[in-house]
Amino acid sequence: MRTVSLITRRELGEVFEGRGRVGRLILLGVALPLIFLLLLRSQAASPEYTTDRLRSAVRAIYAQMGIMPLSAAMAAAATSFATEFEAGTIIPLLAAPAPTSAVFWGKFLSAFITGVSLGWFAQGAFLVLFSPLTQRAWPVSASATFLISAAIPVFTLPFVAGAMALGSRARRVKAAQTNSSLAFVVILAAVLLVVFRRPPISASLIAWAVAGWLGFGVLLLTIGIRLWDREEVLGHPD
Repeated sequence: MRTVSLITRRELGEVFEGRGRVGRLILLGVALPLIFLLLLRSQAASPEYTTDRLRSAVRAIYAQMGIMPLSAAMAAAATSFATEFEAGTIIPLLAAPAPTSAVFWGKFLSAFITGVSLGWFAQGAFLVLFSPLTQRAWPVSASATFLISAAIPVFTLPFVAGAMALGSRARRVKAAQTNSSLAFVVILAAVLLVVFRRPPISASLIAWAVAGWLGFGVLLLTIGIRLWDREEVLGHPD
């Protein structure tokens, strides 16, 4: 666990390195909610826009705020190894006395934490700016707001794991990004297939769905670790 923690902190340090990069991430996390709130503002001001309609719209937008940074998290996961290949830093990393699984989990956690934290930041900005900009009270209950936020890491995990598993096979950033897009399409297709079938919702079904979804993410990452040949990389770095 200590090795995984060290690699995770190393990767996070590169993601948030420099005030300029941090400033851009914060700007992104505020700009997205602001754009949606300005679009919602004119509708919310109309007396014909009922509380129920506003509640439905806010729920959907609030969930989108958390999911939108998913593309950035997937890109970071997919290109993590390829970036090191192009920079020539992959050999010192792999030559260190750290198991392959620790390298994978460290890089995965870095991308996962980045995506989830950006999503929560955007959701927080949307919640804080909602009343001042729309002149309406927050229409979603506290429990529903919490559940939507809690669902973000659950939803994010398999997408980032799939991007990491496929992207790790590439040694060029463009190829890794292509693999990341493939992972997104395949996993999203599986999600939509389940959604359109509309199974009857129950507490037990939700529990099994969450457990299966998280297990699917761990399985994808495990497959990526198994298929990655560390000795081949050390023997043929190019």
